[in-house]
Amino acid sequence: MEPQSPGVPLVLLDNQNQAPVHVSAGGVNYTTTLATLTRCPESKLAKLFNGTLPISLDPMNFHYFLDVDGMVFTHVLNYLRYDKLLLPHNFDQLPLLLEQAEQLEIEPLVMELNSLMKVAGDLEMGESELEKSDSLKKRTKPRRHKHKRSSMPGNNLLRGLEEGFWGLMKRLEDQTLVDNEGKLGKIIKESEEQRQKSDERMESLMKMYRQFFKRLIEQSEITIEKLVEKIIEKDEDQRHKENEWMDNMMKKHEDCFKKLSLDTEKKNGEHVQGNQSSKAKRR
Repeated sequence: MEPQSPGVPLVLLDNQNQAPVHVSAGGVNYTTTLATLTRCPESKLAKLFNGTLPISLDPMNFHYFLDVDGMVFTHVLNYLRYDKLLLPHNFDQLPLLLEQAEQLEIEPLVMELNSLMKVAGDLEMGESELEKSDSLKKRTKPRRHKHKRSSMPGNNLLRGLEEGFWGLMKRLEDQTLVDNEGKLGKIIKESEEQRQKSDERMESLMKMYRQFFKRLIEQSEITIEKLVEKIIEKDEDQRHKENEWMDNMMKKHEDCFKKLSLDTEKKNGEHVQGNQSSKAKRR
């Protein structure tokens, strides 16, 4: 490509992606490029303009037609052009823009809009809580501190300090009331969320255990009757072993008692003979 003389625009040749494309979005006409429209290759919008999906062509002015909200489509184009979301300060059509992004299957834009709507929802909730706290402050009368003003004539400085001190105390009481209410609400909310998570975790755990035991019974073909028979069989074996052990112990005790009896009789016999021999010697 040879450069032209200064002052004359340099025309792009053989560059189809940068060629102008005329689009009618819900009756609103836009002019952009194929590169912009196909910036997100996996989106439905890109597939409409790269030949993957069919698209309507207006035979009157040869504009490609999209059945979307024309005023909102400008923000979709700007996102594709600049790779970032650019919205006016007072934009109030986030749900419609999100719906259009989902319709055209532009996933990065959908994710960014979902995050933005979550932040907007949190801000609205915070403003609502602030309004509730302000309403509570108006309904609740703060406790008044009784104090005596300085009776010293001409002592305006001391009087001003006293008024400032008690005004500060009143503001601290009001702020403490609001802070405590906010902390209490936050604690209650966190407790409810934690309880909900625990319930979900317990339900999931119970479901897993039920599936596990069901699968175990199905795989090993163990019925309740077989389980009871096995338990009874084990119990009988255990009782038989205990009876054998008891019989052995009784036998051992009997042998021990017999031996003790024999030893005792023998010692008694020896003792009697010893006494008789002692008597004989004395005689």
